[in-house]
Amino acid sequence: MRKNKKILLAILMAAAMLFNCAAAVFAGSEDDFVEYVTPYAFALSSGLAGYTDYDKIDLSDPTLLWYVITSYWQWIYENEGVDYLTKDQVSAAQEVFNPGFKFIAPTADMIEYGDVVIEKKDGTEIYRFPYRQSYIDEYNGSDDEDFEIYYSDDNEVEAYYFVLFNDEEGSYFCYDFIFEFKANKRSTSRMSTAIRPKYILSGMELPSFEIEYDIDEITDANRVSNLLEKYDNIFYHLEYDDGTIRDSFYLNYNGERAFIAYTGELEGDYYDSSYSAHYKGFDFSEDEEGKIMVNSSLLEGDDYDFFDYSLVDDRCDEEVNYAGESAEKYHFSSYNEFYENGYGEYNSDAYIIDRETFEITENSYYYSYYYDPAEDDEDDEGTYDSVSGTIYAYYDEIDNKDPIFAPFAEWGKKLRIVTVQIGEYNDDGKLEFTRYIVKVPKPWEYLPYEAFDGYYSVFMDKAGTKEYAYPGHNKNYTIYLIPAEPGVG
Repeated sequence: MRKNKKILLAILMAAAMLFNCAAAVFAGSEDDFVEYVTPYAFALSSGLAGYTDYDKIDLSDPTLLWYVITSYWQWIYENEGVDYLTKDQVSAAQEVFNPGFKFIAPTADMIEYGDVVIEKKDGTEIYRFPYRQSYIDEYNGSDDEDFEIYYSDDNEVEAYYFVLFNDEEGSYFCYDFIFEFKANKRSTSRMSTAIRPKYILSGMELPSFEIEYDIDEITDANRVSNLLEKYDNIFYHLEYDDGTIRDSFYLNYNGERAFIAYTGELEGDYYDSSYSAHYKGFDFSEDEEGKIMVNSSLLEGDDYDFFDYSLVDDRCDEEVNYAGESAEKYHFSSYNEFYENGYGEYNSDAYIIDRETFEITENSYYYSYYYDPAEDDEDDEGTYDSVSGTIYAYYDEIDNKDPIFAPFAEWGKKLRIVTVQIGEYNDDGKLEFTRYIVKVPKPWEYLPYEAFDGYYSVFMDKAGTKEYAYPGHNKNYTIYLIPAEPGVG
């Protein structure tokens, strides 16, 4: 039996570690209801999720009841820092779970194995849970489980307890509950008015099924290249916590995939900000003065696909914290940490995705980076910065002819030619040029990315005597990228 208890506890143990980060959504002014119900709903969810014989659940069974009470204590411990329960607290919890029953003591096995220890504190009987507490303290929680609770209806909550099983398939399981509570108006309550719980359990619906899916499936479902096979456009609205707005759009424009992002507010038909975009293999952006720069790489191969990435951050596959299911949505989160040579990053995402399509609808994310203080500078305190916000995704809600996509229309007008001559020294030390022809909208400036990598200098003449200067709008022009002479620099 001890082995089975260890397995069960390993599954149930750490959900409350992340509880403060879990979403809690309640309607109206249900503060009193939330205050009382949340720890009890967590205790029931955690305790019953590990129980497989749902048809025979009996909360008057001492072993099961004290597993649930142990989870109730865990919530108290993680949220209030108290490492014991008083007998009054246990009695109140038992009245919530078993209205009308007399006080039920822990079993002899639970006491023998250290699951429950009964002590005296200031003349009052208290209960400690050393086995559960040692696990919590040793591992400081687990990233394999979490708990979410949603206000559903009058005196009713939906609770979701979900577990990641670290198998080769990356499987996720969710246990969904509905708990109904009623006001505790029992005239036969064994509790004094001062400690009597205001709400008691009046009904519950136990998990109807288990959910299983693979993180790779979600990643692929949210890959932009796949989404643009299905939709004309994707609207990605980001609200930074500092109040800044960034709107990104992925779309099919005149038979080609396109991307454009604005940082600022939409005023009328246009944004009050500059933009950055990608179209026809080019990156281009507008500065605050309205000048537009176009860039592309001429020397790298054409294997890179700007749209072959996922809106679900597949870089954050080091850990996946939890997954859960509500009526129409899935919930899961991922995080990743990196540290090397005094530089560190941390980023996390908490996603909500459509239950049927796996497509993202919302993502709350956090990103931070830091540099350690310099060892030889006592005044250096290091560098730290972070950014956080919430992203909302919408599909086919924008007309592709909307004025915000006007920059793409420039590519349909008469273009000008920019000739790029890229030089390299041959084995004899002679400079040889390779010519590239690029066509861009007439009012826009073009420079290849190679002009910025530090290897080449940009000139307006083949001899390298006239440094580059933008020749102005509407003109065709030629530029020369010349590397430093061998053995120089």
